[in-house]
Amino acid sequence: EITPLALRSKKLPRIEYDAVDRIEIRSGGCFTTTRFLSRKNGSEDWELSDGGVGTDKQTLPGAQVKVWFEKVQEITAQGFEPATPDHLQARGFSAAPTVIRFIAHLSENTAEEKAGDIVLGEYAFGNAKEGMVALRVGNSPDLLLVSESFLELSKGPEPHP
Repeated sequence: EITPLALRSKKLPRIEYDAVDRIEIRSGGCFTTTRFLSRKNGSEDWELSDGGVGTDKQTLPGAQVKVWFEKVQEITAQGFEPATPDHLQARGFSAAPTVIRFIAHLSENTAEEKAGDIVLGEYAFGNAKEGMVALRVGNSPDLLLVSESFLELSKGPEPHP
């Protein structure tokens, strides 16, 4: 007998890599640490910065960012929980979880910097508990329970020394 849970997709909604122009990764209480990855104009490479004024920017090869991006897209839920206040608190969402946003810039003809930005996907990671971590897609009413190993992806692609 087929149940609604059996029909539910355990994969994240697919985002096209070529549509992403910027990636924001925020972690810590009150989003204290923010990393930005932006596509470099006319290149496959990405520019990485920590968002601070006057901070150094590093160039990451497009292939490296794409490998990380594909790993994020492969995240598969092993279970689900409702995103009730009790479950959110128990899974670490009350203390500012790590959030990854994939953003597309739709308009290059505006004076305002973020006028054409649209969030293609937003994933919030809770704390690890018993080998699992809760992941929330946008404002979904459910939490996806995924392997704790996926928490490593919440750091973003790392530059090579």
